[in-house]
Order: sequence, then C-alpha cells, then structure tokens
Amino acid sequence: MKMNRRMTITMVAGLALFMGGCGQNNNQNNLVKDVQLRTFEQNGASYVEVASLFNTGATQLASFELPIFNPEKPSEIYGRIAVRQVLTGNATGFELGLAVNLTEVARLHLVDKYLPNGTPIPVGGLGNTPVIGVPVGGSGARIYVAYGPNVALIGAALPIREFDGMTDAPVNVFPMFEFGEGVRGIAGIFTGTEKKQSGIALFVDAGPALNPAPITSKLLAGDGAVRAPAASALKFKSIRASSDDTYQVNYRLYKLNKKRAVLHPSVR
Repeated sequence: MKMNRRMTITMVAGLALFMGGCGQNNNQNNLVKDVQLRTFEQNGASYVEVASLFNTGATQLASFELPIFNPEKPSEIYGRIAVRQVLTGNATGFELGLAVNLTEVARLHLVDKYLPNGTPIPVGGLGNTPVIGVPVGGSGARIYVAYGPNVALIGAALPIREFDGMTDAPVNVFPMFEFGEGVRGIAGIFTGTEKKQSGIALFVDAGPALNPAPITSKLLAGDGAVRAPAASALKFKSIRASSDDTYQVNYRLYKLNKKRAVLHPSVR
C-alpha cells in the first residue's frame, strides 16, 4: 500500500534532512546542528578549517579521510576532508571536517561552480569572484573556494553511494543555517541520475574566521593582497524542491532511516 505524503514526511523527520522552520538562532536547517570555523598557519601557508556537525537520525555515515591535492600536480597536498561518526543526543550523526590551504587553492585556475549533479551551487552574491572547484581524487567529492572582495566561501559536496538513483532528475533541497557570530551558510541534499551525483553538500561564509586574523594579508587574489570582507556579500537562500520530488526523496530517506542503514561516501 502506498504511504501518503504527510505520513512519510512526519516519519522521516527523524532523519532531519529537510524538515524545520525558523528555530533557535534563526537556524532553518535541522540537518546541520553546529558549525565551527578557525584559521591556522602551517609551513608558511594560511588554512581555513570547518568542522560541521550533522544529525542523521537512525542512519550512520561511514568514517573516512581523504587528502585534497592539486589534480594537475598530485604531489601537492592542499588539505583534507574527513568524516567521523558522533552521537548527537540520542541520535546518530557525523562530523564533516574540512581543512583547506587557502593560500594555494586561491591561486588555482579550476573554475567550477556546479554541484556533482550538474546544477549551480546554491550561493549568490559572488559577483565577479570565481568559484574554484577542486575534485577529491576519483571520489566524486568536490571542495569549493571563492575568495575576493566581499567574498570568502568554503564548501564541500560529498556524494553518497546509497543516494544513487534516488530521483529521476536532478533535485536540490538546501535549507539555510545561522548560528550567530556570523556563522551562516546552507546545506542539504543534491541528487542526480548517474552514480556519484547524489549526496550532501555544505557551503559556509568563511568571512568571520578571516576578518579578525592577520592571515588575510598573506592571501593572494588577483594582483595583490586582499583582506576578507568586513561585510560579506554572500547570499544564501533556501532551495526547495517540488512536492513530488520532495516526496520521492523523503520516502527514500525514510526507508534508509527505518532500517538504520550505514551510508557510504563514494570514495572508492
């Protein structure tokens, strides 16, 4: 018997991937529970690190760690992307960690402002600042960096094997989040029709981490040193799918949640 949409959405709310209105600290996103930003220096380079906590209900995401390297010169390592399992209250979750050598990545000429499913990233206000997309090996994952006047963006898209074939056409659902002190962004699910085109993505305004630090004077963009913006121009607007697409995704998530599935990033 086909389950009605209202019942499905109610039960899948435990997975916390889409549902949620305006909550504490103006957070509209029940998927992301916390985001921490910091900068540090290593071997003369300036790094930005993002630690984000996701709530996935009864499902789990298998842990992994991968290096981020220059695809044109693999011997140059520019950071890492990692997932580790955590407990979020009585539910399961994971921490997505991202550390990026902003000094080097900002110099790459790998312009790519698209998610793995071929649709544009859900971020506005970039102006003429290019988005640099760095593929993470052959995993299908991508790291995104945009750095210029009034723009400091860090993001990641992580395909998940169990999400393959979730929808018949590309679908994006991205609620916004805001945790105070300028920590804001957008995160959600993207789906495509091919393997490694469906998963979870996160985009964060990195300006709050860069503004108070002398790190900004060492970062190059264009023909000279550029300081992170005092007032960010980045725009995050929640993206919602049609009711039919939302039902299709929610029902798939409900089934994964019901059987307490272990999700696997497409890292092999």
